[in-house]
Amino acid sequence: MKKMVFVFCFVLFFSISFQINAQWEIQNPNIINLDLYDVEYINSNSGIAVGDSGYIFNTSNKGESWKNLGSGIGSSLRNTFFINENNGFAVGENGIILKTLDGGQTWSQQSIGSSTLASITFRDNSVGIAVGQNGTILKTSNSGSDWSVINSGSTLDLCGVDFIDSNKVIIIGESGTVLLSTDVGQSWILKNISNDRFNAAFFINTQIGWIAGGSDNGVILKTTNGGISWDTSYTHINFNSQLHSIEFYDSVYGLATGNNGVILRTIDGGLNWEWISTRFISVWTPDLRGIYFQDSLIANIVGTLGTIMRTTNKGISWFSIAGNVTNHFYDVHFTDIRNGTTVSNGGRILRTTNSGKSWIVQYDSSSVFYSVFFTDSSNGCAVGRLGKIVKTTNAGKDWVAQNSGTMENLRGVCWYDKNLGVAVGENGVIVRTSNGGNSWGESNSGTTNALWSVSFLNSTTAIIVGGGTMLKTFDEGISWNKILSDSSILFRDVSFLNSNDGFIVGSNGTILKTSDGGTNWSNISLNNNSTLYNISIADSNHAMIVGAGGMLYITSNGGISWTLNLLANIVTYSIAYPQKDFAWIVGAGGTILHTTNGGFTFSEEENNFAHPKDFLLQQNYPNPFNPSTSIQYAISSTQFVTLKVYDLLGREVATLVNEEKPAGVYNAQFTMNKVQLSSGIYFYKLQAGDFVETKKMILLK
Repeated sequence: MKKMVFVFCFVLFFSISFQINAQWEIQNPNIINLDLYDVEYINSNSGIAVGDSGYIFNTSNKGESWKNLGSGIGSSLRNTFFINENNGFAVGENGIILKTLDGGQTWSQQSIGSSTLASITFRDNSVGIAVGQNGTILKTSNSGSDWSVINSGSTLDLCGVDFIDSNKVIIIGESGTVLLSTDVGQSWILKNISNDRFNAAFFINTQIGWIAGGSDNGVILKTTNGGISWDTSYTHINFNSQLHSIEFYDSVYGLATGNNGVILRTIDGGLNWEWISTRFISVWTPDLRGIYFQDSLIANIVGTLGTIMRTTNKGISWFSIAGNVTNHFYDVHFTDIRNGTTVSNGGRILRTTNSGKSWIVQYDSSSVFYSVFFTDSSNGCAVGRLGKIVKTTNAGKDWVAQNSGTMENLRGVCWYDKNLGVAVGENGVIVRTSNGGNSWGESNSGTTNALWSVSFLNSTTAIIVGGGTMLKTFDEGISWNKILSDSSILFRDVSFLNSNDGFIVGSNGTILKTSDGGTNWSNISLNNNSTLYNISIADSNHAMIVGAGGMLYITSNGGISWTLNLLANIVTYSIAYPQKDFAWIVGAGGTILHTTNGGFTFSEEENNFAHPKDFLLQQNYPNPFNPSTSIQYAISSTQFVTLKVYDLLGREVATLVNEEKPAGVYNAQFTMNKVQLSSGIYFYKLQAGDFVETKKMILLK
């Protein structure tokens, strides 16, 4: 039986292939912050999700990535049901009923009445029932070509519907409503068995089923006679959380989810329910919604804040696959193009072993991590607030806390090998270990300036940078010499490719380069006074820098010249560039970006940032957006340029550009506080001389 679908919404974590500035793919937050109300898989690989503003998404790779199919409507869709791989339906606000005959690729629309429809189900190819607000029941006997209104005898909102067998149908809803029909929905027997709202139901066979819901407390009811009577001995589970979903793998093993991160587990058919703690998984308490069994051991749960959790041991313990992690990611490190780790201000350490397609939360605490470094794919270390140091020797399966000997915030860490490491931080603190972190000792820096970064040149030599300070050691970090002092510059990062070649970046657009191990430094001018946060070197020719305002600088000639790319509306903190063409950027709001072609907004062979050879209109970012979005465009010669925004009816709603401009690349901002618009689809049109191009964007309030 198909799970009874609840009226309340859930937010599904998506891995949607949106791209920013053409060449950077968003890996996180890989969530569209829409309310999505239902998701259903039509085969082992393909699924459909529906939600607010008529959004319909599909996946064909077991949920790894999702594509926006669109529906052409603005009404929210609350539920979807597929009869088979091709034929499916979706229902929602304003009596909307959509039908697809090609697996969700295209949809035809019907509207029956004006009440919101909350749930739909089919017995076979022909007979189906939909339910919704104010006691609405609709029935079709010809595959949805026609729908008739059935009297429910109730004016209460109905939340879910399911066929128990070929004749018997059950409907649940608010105020304890249970409706039963034994004649395929022609007549109904109304029961109000409690005052609770019922959100979900699940039948394992024609006789045994469960209802879940509640108000202040969770409620689970069980029937063993096909819904004729309900055993209320399980009513009011002892916690303050309304339940939203319930599902059983077989007659004994089942799960229920609810508000405040609640997961309930039973292995005796619901006689007893165990409350599973999820505190380690998340520092927040998301509302958990949908449950999906893969087999007898593996199940998945999704919920608000983009939460996706998985169990591989029959629900005994759970781990995060990836959630809508919206903490600030302060650092990222990749040892190769598959294995990478990032750390956040939420005390989290996330790791990927598949080039960022998925990120697993390995460590969760109340601390703040600022820096992470791996010497190889197994041995790594993260440092952070109040002297926090954790280390792993098994690729993050276990992270072990180490005593740093300081309470200062540690801002940077680097290891030469698995034994020798140095961490630096505020008030000039330097701590080092030569035994893999079993013990750490403090070294004298000779400064109270904050130290931000450290990099090894070889087994004995390292350089530290910070607030107006550059230090160097020749004895494995035991002693340090000041080699540069400039109070006007805040050095933020230092990185060496080998014992000779390295870079330093910092405030006022500072880039320093050395080719002799830091004895001499040349200053590379960018004509940019913004702060540069982090640099990563792929090889002797290729490096990338991220900075304030979404700046991304790329060099392909060893730092002689740098090309500026703007990552609009994104705050970036760190970049990992383990190999030419492959890079990852992390930043504020859980941002993780990935490129596989060097990250250039325009192909290096085809365009120069200052003098593009082609006219180009980029996709806006973010999209969907609220309240603002950025539109980047390029013109190859001086032209009178107009950039305007239109609604679906072709009415002009905003003029963003209306002037002559020289050749170059530009960003235009479209901000909602200047124009009052409703959620929906809009178009922006660029005209520059004979060049005209229009693209679609989505406003989501």
